[in-house]
Amino acid sequence: MDSTTTNSQCCPFSINLWPTGEGTRRVLVERLRNKLTTNSIFTKKYGCLSKEEAEESAQQIEDLAFNTASQLYDRGPDGDGGAAVQLYAKECSKLLLEVLKRGPAAKNDKVLASKKETNMTGDEGALAISEVVKHSPLLEDFRCSSTRVDSRGIALSNALETCSYLKKLDLRNNVFGAKAGVGLSKSLFKHANLVGVYLSYLNLEDEGAVAIANALKESAPSLEVLEMAGNNITGDAAPALAACIASKQHLTKLNLSENELKGEGATQIGKALEGLAQLKEVDMSNNSMRRAGARMLAQVVIEKPGFKLLNIDGNIISNEGVDEVKEIFKKFLTSLGLWMRMIPKEEMTVRNLEKDKVKAKLMGMTWSLN
Repeated sequence: MDSTTTNSQCCPFSINLWPTGEGTRRVLVERLRNKLTTNSIFTKKYGCLSKEEAEESAQQIEDLAFNTASQLYDRGPDGDGGAAVQLYAKECSKLLLEVLKRGPAAKNDKVLASKKETNMTGDEGALAISEVVKHSPLLEDFRCSSTRVDSRGIALSNALETCSYLKKLDLRNNVFGAKAGVGLSKSLFKHANLVGVYLSYLNLEDEGAVAIANALKESAPSLEVLEMAGNNITGDAAPALAACIASKQHLTKLNLSENELKGEGATQIGKALEGLAQLKEVDMSNNSMRRAGARMLAQVVIEKPGFKLLNIDGNIISNEGVDEVKEIFKKFLTSLGLWMRMIPKEEMTVRNLEKDKVKAKLMGMTWSLN
């Protein structure tokens, strides 16, 4: 056996394809830029981008594709990284085509925004997406829901501050917490174009909900949809929420379900709805609301010419209260929707215990009932 054979046997080696080097990334950006500015089947059909637009779009496409591939690589074993490389190339091609389809002078960030609907991003993914968002000032539609983002939602909230063209914001089903909610509120002051805000199940609590309500009151004059369900919001936050809601003359849908607004809070929200002529749907289910609050809401929404659905299911409404609401809706049941049941106090107590168990699980605590 010669020395060459011995050395090759003693010194095995492997090649890792991911992460790709900075040089390779720069070359890819250059290729993407060329594809956006030179004649091809697609540019003849959709038009070429200007040099400035192509430069910005090419960098955004590469950033997002790289982050998506890195998340795949980090989540599980990928051998030499071949799967990540394939995903990287696939994402670049897909995003390139979407940008081309939007044509020159289009708000290309909007296309990229749809790709942030990641499924299990987590905190590290949130930080990566935040970097992309910072460089997407023309972003119009942003969704990052059901991604397990918790305290690092603050970074994502701060990044959104640069997106002054934002129209729809969907952050549902994360565990932001109150502090991230306050951070988000600082960004919302700058979003005058918002028409849809989806912030359900973020664990905002009163502190985060009040901060966001105060911010939206001063911005988003054309807001049409507001969802803040399942955020542990109590009656203490009702005045701020009511003031915000009352200022939104274009509001068509409101969802504050699965909170703890109770009777007084529901009454304040009901009064806030009185001047909203375009309102069509209200969901105040599972809020520990009693007879007076249910009656108040029914009396307010029944006056809306285009109103379609009131959901007050899962509240502590007495038999008399149920009958009162039914009577209010009686003449309009063919055109209006009403979702309501009476829940006995005993069942409501059990439901509250279940809510506490879920909340404890989200916060990483163990639950015991002696």
